[in-house]
Amino acid sequence: MGHDFKARHQWTEGQLADDALKVRRKHGYRDNTLSFDILDCLTKLSFTHSVPIRYFDLTDGADPAYVKFNPLELHIARVIRRSAEDNDGYARFVIAHEIAHLRLHSDGVNSFSPFSAHEERWFIKEQSVEWQANTWAAYFLLPDVVVETLRSTDAIVEMCNLDPSTASMRLAQVQDREKRQALAGICSECGSFDLICESLIVRCGTCGSATKCG
Repeated sequence: MGHDFKARHQWTEGQLADDALKVRRKHGYRDNTLSFDILDCLTKLSFTHSVPIRYFDLTDGADPAYVKFNPLELHIARVIRRSAEDNDGYARFVIAHEIAHLRLHSDGVNSFSPFSAHEERWFIKEQSVEWQANTWAAYFLLPDVVVETLRSTDAIVEMCNLDPSTASMRLAQVQDREKRQALAGICSECGSFDLICESLIVRCGTCGSATKCG
Protein backbone atom coordinates (compact mmCIF):
# COMPACT_ATOMS: atom_id res chain seq x y z
CA MET A 1 0.00 0.00 0.00
CA GLY A 2 1.37 3.45 -0.82
CA HIS A 3 2.06 5.79 -3.71
CA ASP A 4 0.22 5.06 -6.91
CA PHE A 5 1.81 4.04 -10.20
CA LYS A 6 0.67 3.45 -13.73
CA ALA A 7 0.27 -0.23 -14.52
CA ARG A 8 1.71 -1.50 -17.76
CA HIS A 9 -1.20 -3.93 -18.07
CA GLN A 10 -4.76 -2.63 -17.85
CA TRP A 11 -7.33 -4.75 -16.00
CA THR A 12 -11.08 -4.23 -15.98
CA GLU A 13 -13.08 -4.81 -12.81
CA GLY A 14 -14.60 -7.94 -14.34
CA GLN A 15 -11.19 -9.37 -15.23
CA LEU A 16 -9.87 -8.73 -11.72
CA ALA A 17 -12.97 -10.34 -10.20
CA ASP A 18 -12.60 -13.41 -12.41
CA ASP A 19 -8.91 -13.77 -11.61
CA ALA A 20 -9.46 -13.38 -7.86
CA LEU A 21 -12.16 -16.06 -7.93
CA LYS A 22 -9.90 -18.32 -10.02
CA VAL A 23 -7.14 -18.02 -7.41
CA ARG A 24 -9.58 -18.76 -4.57
CA ARG A 25 -10.84 -21.92 -6.25
CA LYS A 26 -7.39 -23.14 -7.28
CA HIS A 27 -6.14 -22.97 -3.70
CA GLY A 28 -9.13 -24.59 -2.02
CA TYR A 29 -11.20 -21.59 -0.91
CA ARG A 30 -14.81 -22.17 -1.92
CA ASP A 31 -16.92 -19.38 -3.39
CA ASN A 32 -19.20 -19.35 -0.33
CA THR A 33 -16.43 -19.45 2.28
CA LEU A 34 -17.13 -16.43 4.48
CA SER A 35 -13.63 -15.96 5.90
CA PHE A 36 -10.23 -17.63 6.05
CA ASP A 37 -6.83 -17.18 7.71
CA ILE A 38 -5.12 -14.57 5.52
CA LEU A 39 -1.68 -15.30 7.02
CA ASP A 40 -2.06 -19.01 6.34
CA CYS A 41 -3.14 -18.03 2.84
CA LEU A 42 0.33 -16.58 2.21
CA THR A 43 1.84 -20.05 2.70
CA LYS A 44 -0.65 -21.71 0.33
CA LEU A 45 -0.82 -19.51 -2.75
CA SER A 46 1.50 -20.63 -5.51
CA PHE A 47 2.77 -17.10 -6.14
CA THR A 48 3.32 -16.07 -2.49
CA HIS A 49 4.47 -19.15 -0.57
CA SER A 50 8.14 -18.69 -1.50
CA VAL A 51 8.24 -14.90 -1.07
CA PRO A 52 10.27 -13.93 2.04
CA ILE A 53 8.25 -12.02 4.65
CA ARG A 54 9.92 -9.30 6.69
CA TYR A 55 8.17 -7.87 9.75
CA PHE A 56 8.82 -4.35 10.98
CA ASP A 57 7.69 -1.91 13.67
CA LEU A 58 5.18 0.55 12.25
CA THR A 59 5.93 4.25 12.65
CA ASP A 60 3.67 7.25 12.05
CA GLY A 61 3.06 7.89 8.37
CA ALA A 62 4.57 4.60 7.19
CA ASP A 63 2.74 2.09 5.03
CA PRO A 64 1.41 -0.87 7.08
CA ALA A 65 2.65 -3.29 4.42
CA TYR A 66 4.41 -3.17 1.06
CA VAL A 67 6.13 -5.28 -1.56
CA LYS A 68 9.82 -4.71 -2.28
CA PHE A 69 11.36 -5.75 -5.57
CA ASN A 70 14.91 -6.81 -6.47
CA PRO A 71 14.88 -8.97 -4.44
CA LEU A 72 11.18 -9.71 -4.12
CA GLU A 73 10.07 -9.42 -0.49
CA LEU A 74 6.81 -8.83 1.38
CA HIS A 75 7.08 -6.43 4.31
CA ILE A 76 4.31 -6.42 6.94
CA ALA A 77 4.09 -4.34 10.11
CA ARG A 78 4.06 -6.45 13.24
CA VAL A 79 0.87 -4.76 14.44
CA ILE A 80 -0.83 -5.80 11.19
CA ARG A 81 0.34 -9.38 11.63
CA ARG A 82 -1.00 -9.50 15.19
CA SER A 83 -4.31 -7.99 14.11
CA ALA A 84 -4.57 -10.43 11.21
CA GLU A 85 -4.05 -13.29 13.66
CA ASP A 86 -7.19 -12.02 15.40
CA ASN A 87 -9.05 -11.85 12.05
CA ASP A 88 -9.25 -8.06 12.11
CA GLY A 89 -10.94 -6.85 8.94
CA TYR A 90 -8.59 -3.98 8.15
CA ALA A 91 -5.48 -6.13 8.67
CA ARG A 92 -6.89 -8.88 6.47
CA PHE A 93 -7.50 -6.38 3.68
CA VAL A 94 -4.01 -4.85 4.01
CA ILE A 95 -2.44 -8.28 3.47
CA ALA A 96 -4.85 -9.21 0.68
CA HIS A 97 -3.91 -5.93 -1.02
CA GLU A 98 -0.24 -6.95 -0.99
CA ILE A 99 -1.16 -10.42 -2.24
CA ALA A 100 -2.82 -8.67 -5.15
CA HIS A 101 0.38 -6.76 -5.92
CA LEU A 102 2.32 -10.03 -5.91
CA ARG A 103 -0.27 -11.51 -8.26
CA LEU A 104 -0.57 -8.57 -10.65
CA HIS A 105 2.68 -6.63 -10.40
CA SER A 106 5.44 -9.05 -9.38
CA ASP A 107 7.53 -8.13 -12.43
CA GLY A 108 8.48 -4.95 -10.58
CA VAL A 109 9.54 -2.13 -12.87
CA ASN A 110 8.28 -4.17 -15.81
CA SER A 111 4.78 -4.06 -14.27
CA PHE A 112 4.40 -0.35 -13.59
CA SER A 113 6.03 3.07 -13.71
CA PRO A 114 5.44 6.43 -11.96
CA PHE A 115 2.65 8.54 -13.43
CA SER A 116 5.12 11.44 -13.50
CA ALA A 117 7.13 9.54 -16.10
CA HIS A 118 4.29 9.85 -18.59
CA GLU A 119 3.32 12.87 -20.64
CA GLU A 120 -0.44 12.41 -20.36
CA ARG A 121 -2.18 14.52 -17.74
CA TRP A 122 -5.02 12.12 -17.14
CA PHE A 123 -5.39 8.41 -16.63
CA ILE A 124 -8.20 5.93 -16.26
CA LYS A 125 -8.60 4.10 -12.97
CA GLU A 126 -7.95 0.72 -14.63
CA GLN A 127 -4.33 1.83 -15.11
CA SER A 128 -3.79 2.52 -11.40
CA VAL A 129 -1.83 -0.22 -9.62
CA GLU A 130 -3.51 0.74 -6.31
CA TRP A 131 -7.00 0.54 -7.81
CA GLN A 132 -6.12 -2.84 -9.34
CA ALA A 133 -4.82 -4.18 -6.02
CA ASN A 134 -7.79 -2.83 -4.04
CA THR A 135 -10.29 -4.28 -6.49
CA TRP A 136 -8.61 -7.70 -6.71
CA ALA A 137 -8.28 -7.92 -2.92
CA ALA A 138 -11.93 -6.99 -2.35
CA TYR A 139 -13.18 -9.69 -4.72
CA PHE A 140 -10.67 -12.21 -3.34
CA LEU A 141 -11.93 -11.71 0.21
CA LEU A 142 -15.59 -11.31 -0.72
CA PRO A 143 -17.01 -13.07 -3.80
CA ASP A 144 -20.36 -11.97 -5.24
CA VAL A 145 -22.18 -15.06 -3.98
CA VAL A 146 -21.45 -14.11 -0.34
CA VAL A 147 -22.56 -10.51 -0.86
CA GLU A 148 -25.74 -11.67 -2.59
CA THR A 149 -26.53 -13.91 0.39
CA LEU A 150 -25.80 -11.52 3.25
CA ARG A 151 -26.95 -8.24 1.63
CA SER A 152 -25.95 -6.10 4.61
CA THR A 153 -22.76 -4.19 5.37
CA ASP A 154 -23.06 -5.02 9.09
CA ALA A 155 -23.58 -8.72 8.38
CA ILE A 156 -20.62 -8.81 5.98
CA VAL A 157 -18.35 -7.06 8.50
CA GLU A 158 -19.35 -9.42 11.31
CA MET A 159 -19.47 -12.74 9.46
CA CYS A 160 -16.69 -12.23 6.92
CA ASN A 161 -14.15 -10.43 9.13
CA LEU A 162 -13.93 -7.42 6.85
CA ASP A 163 -13.60 -3.69 7.38
CA PRO A 164 -16.75 -1.57 6.81
CA SER A 165 -15.23 0.27 3.83
CA THR A 166 -14.57 -2.91 1.85
CA ALA A 167 -17.92 -4.40 2.84
CA SER A 168 -19.78 -1.28 1.70
CA MET A 169 -17.84 -1.12 -1.55
CA ARG A 170 -18.57 -4.73 -2.47
CA LEU A 171 -22.24 -4.41 -1.54
CA ALA A 172 -22.53 -1.31 -3.73
CA GLN A 173 -20.83 -3.11 -6.62
CA VAL A 174 -23.26 -6.01 -6.46
CA GLN A 175 -26.29 -3.74 -6.12
CA ASP A 176 -25.13 -1.62 -9.05
CA ARG A 177 -24.70 -4.70 -11.23
CA GLU A 178 -28.17 -5.95 -10.28
CA LYS A 179 -29.71 -2.58 -11.15
CA ARG A 180 -28.03 -2.59 -14.54
CA GLN A 181 -29.25 -6.12 -15.16
CA ALA A 182 -32.79 -5.19 -14.12
CA LEU A 183 -32.77 -2.20 -16.47
CA ALA A 184 -31.67 -4.53 -19.24
CA GLY A 185 -34.45 -6.97 -18.31
CA ILE A 186 -32.04 -9.67 -17.15
CA CYS A 187 -32.67 -11.77 -14.04
CA SER A 188 -29.63 -11.65 -11.72
CA GLU A 189 -30.41 -15.16 -10.45
CA CYS A 190 -30.96 -17.22 -13.61
CA GLY A 191 -29.97 -14.82 -16.40
CA SER A 192 -33.26 -15.03 -18.27
CA PHE A 193 -34.94 -12.07 -20.01
CA ASP A 194 -38.25 -12.66 -18.23
CA LEU A 195 -38.56 -9.90 -15.62
CA ILE A 196 -42.07 -8.80 -14.70
CA CYS A 197 -42.74 -5.54 -12.82
CA GLU A 198 -45.34 -5.97 -10.06
CA SER A 199 -45.89 -2.64 -8.27
CA LEU A 200 -42.70 -2.16 -6.23
CA ILE A 201 -41.39 -5.66 -6.99
CA VAL A 202 -39.57 -7.00 -10.05
CA ARG A 203 -40.20 -10.74 -10.38
CA CYS A 204 -38.58 -13.23 -12.73
CA GLY A 205 -41.13 -15.27 -14.68
CA THR A 206 -38.62 -18.09 -15.09
CA CYS A 207 -37.15 -18.75 -11.63
CA GLY A 208 -39.58 -16.69 -9.51
CA SER A 209 -36.90 -14.62 -7.72
CA ALA A 210 -38.06 -11.15 -6.68
CA THR A 211 -36.27 -7.89 -5.89
CA LYS A 212 -37.47 -4.45 -4.85
CA CYS A 213 -37.58 -1.76 -7.50
CA GLY A 214 -34.87 0.90 -7.16
